[in-house]
Amino acid sequence: LAVDLSTRHPSRIPGTLAADDAALWYSDAIARLGLATTEDVWRADLPDLGEVQLRNLVTVVRGRSDESIVVVAHRDNAGVGVPFGDNASGTAALVEIARGYAPQQDAPAPLPDRTLVLVSTDAGAYGGAGAARFAEESPFAEGAVAAVVLDGLGGAGRARLALAGNDSS
Repeated sequence: LAVDLSTRHPSRIPGTLAADDAALWYSDAIARLGLATTEDVWRADLPDLGEVQLRNLVTVVRGRSDESIVVVAHRDNAGVGVPFGDNASGTAALVEIARGYAPQQDAPAPLPDRTLVLVSTDAGAYGGAGAARFAEESPFAEGAVAAVVLDGLGGAGRARLALAGNDSS
């Protein structure tokens, strides 16, 4: 999937028609799995780009609990020639996670313990504006018990996992 996204949409600079096409690519990939996506569209002033239209795409997989785990990957990049690590690989991983919880032909869709909120953000390569928008505006952000950011999975660097949290007591 990362190769497909990067080949079809090599430049995904926020606010461009190519970025809109990449958002449609993601929405279509999720729809083919039988899952719904909602869209949050807004305008923001980004470094080096000025004021542009941005969009986040959110897919919710209801779980046994209302507590949620948010999984985030940004779709955009800084232009042609940027490796899969930024961030077609994270976007592809987000689709594959969705596939694991999609309706099945011969069985009901798997039910996660917690609600999964899959967020494909815009402007990650430009200061994380989409992730910030989600954290500030989405009703799903407040009920999140964890967030996983899928960034640069296909990059050449060492794999790492960073964990952080707030003390809720």
